[in-house]
Amino acid sequence: MIDEAFQAINDVVKKFSDYSNSYFQRGYIKYIKLEYDNAIDDFVKSLNLLPNEPVAYVFIALCYEVKKDYDKALSNYETSLATNSKNAFTYFYKGKLLGTLGKYQDAIYNYYQALIISPEYSEAYYFRGLTKIIETEMSGCADLKAAYNLVYKEAYKLILDYCEK
Repeated sequence: MIDEAFQAINDVVKKFSDYSNSYFQRGYIKYIKLEYDNAIDDFVKSLNLLPNEPVAYVFIALCYEVKKDYDKALSNYETSLATNSKNAFTYFYKGKLLGTLGKYQDAIYNYYQALIISPEYSEAYYFRGLTKIIETEMSGCADLKAAYNLVYKEAYKLILDYCEK
């Protein structure tokens, strides 16, 4: 099925080579197929046609994360935020990367920004709560409970492990 979608989007790219979304969609399929270098190439082509598309920068960042090129990933998150500072998705994924890198306070800040923009972003509550527990051993329980209440069921185990003692 993914190969059929890939063939269809290749046909679209051939027909509409000046349309940024066709490159973006093909890049997304390549991302799903784990073809990260090729996905980056298509996201860049999309950006050459539509330079201020923040989601393309996020997907480039995600590709670089998988490739463990964290500096380029962070740079792309920053560029995404420079084009649209109201994108909760970007703050969330930047926060996840910063947490992975052990920059917990910066991660918490980015989750906070995501939640200001999108107050019902359950994953942001979950990861902010988890990061608070890892970083400071202070209670991230309120965030974990908010995530659980917003139907992020993975929070339940952490609530049991850290909050119900």
